[in-house]
Amino acid sequence: MKNYKYYKGSAAARDVLEQNGFDSLLDFPLELFASGLGATVIKKPLLNSDGRIIFGKKHTIIEINENIEFEQKKRFTLAHEIGHFILLAKEKLIEYNELKGSFQVSD
Repeated sequence: MKNYKYYKGSAAARDVLEQNGFDSLLDFPLELFASGLGATVIKKPLLNSDGRIIFGKKHTIIEINENIEFEQKKRFTLAHEIGHFILLAKEKLIEYNELKGSFQVSD
């Protein structure tokens, strides 16, 4: 049985890279990429979480646990949260388009 969530996420990641002219983000600062997408990244101590995303009416904040020991895990966590940001923004966009006939992301 295929895991469609996995394929949806992978396809969305490939689409975002392609739309922004990247083959890969391995050597690119993800904080800058998140900022370009409209999210602010904050590193701070978090309890019981490696990262989280907070959607506001006008701004989105991605928090990454600064106590994560390995930089690779911090980067993975940030990439994971960026994925949530992209997928949820698409869902909001689709929902808004159906209701309002507009291409703006709903609040």
